[in-house]
Amino acid sequence: MKHFDAISSEIYLVEIEDILRLEKSNATEKGEIIVLIGDSKKGTKDCLISGKKRLQEALLKNKKQVPVCFAFEKRAPFLISLIRHFVKPLRRKIISFSSNSYHINPFEIRQKKMERVYRTKENAYAIHNRHCEIPKEKRVALYEELEQSIRDKGFDDAYPLEIMLCRKFGWKDNLFQGHHRMSILMDEKVERISVRFCAAGYMPLWLARFFRTRNLKKEL
Repeated sequence: MKHFDAISSEIYLVEIEDILRLEKSNATEKGEIIVLIGDSKKGTKDCLISGKKRLQEALLKNKKQVPVCFAFEKRAPFLISLIRHFVKPLRRKIISFSSNSYHINPFEIRQKKMERVYRTKENAYAIHNRHCEIPKEKRVALYEELEQSIRDKGFDDAYPLEIMLCRKFGWKDNLFQGHHRMSILMDEKVERISVRFCAAGYMPLWLARFFRTRNLKKEL
């Protein structure tokens, strides 16, 4: 099995056809379905690294979706990576994006509380920088234009939403790009979109597991 340093905080229900397209010759038979994201900038491809047996079982049962975790390799030592993760100019240098996009239900993102902010017509394109501030009339017009486009044409797979793995404090997945579309998708009750995953900072696996366990206890 290929090595990975960090894994998504969430499990995603992904269309099985998306997983079948991946390279899986080196994947282990046992375990949960885990996809290691590549790096589109370097030309490395996403690949399946475990869960071939579960994938085969899902196929035999004619399942349309399978639960998937996404993993990635670190780009720098933990502390350096974490610092870069919170500093935008530095984050751009180490961020990597999956080579493939994957189809999920956007309601998963809302249910898992992965949005940093809920965008509406009132707060659309609001920027907390007076030098880049957009007049409210223009912000509303931009939102309505996007809203009408999704109503008329549906979601465009060519422009997937972006999810950053282990973004919040280095362990919690968050929506990275697409907050305005998310709000419209919820209003329009769109149930199928494409997403791609990216990664920058990370938390060591043993520490991430501790926080996940602690967070789960709070939710129960």
